[in-house]
Amino acid sequence: FKDKSLGHYRRDAPTASAIAESVCLAIVAYMHFVLISKDVKNAYFSGKSVNRDIYLEQRHSGLPGPASGQLLKAKKAIY
Repeated sequence: FKDKSLGHYRRDAPTASAIAESVCLAIVAYMHFVLISKDVKNAYFSGKSVNRDIYLEQRHSGLPGPASGQLLKAKKAIY
């Protein structure tokens, strides 16, 4: 709660240089990897309210705070 940068997340989309992109693509081609790319613009920052109740199960390792097995209720859109 004392962290001044809390809640201030980067909203820009930093991109790699042309050289970094070329090296990455060369390695992918050489190693015969399958390259998949997706673009979700500002999905995590939209903050749209949901008009229905959505409940989530905790991950297997649990979360700090909620009791084990306790369901979580979504307040905003989840992507």
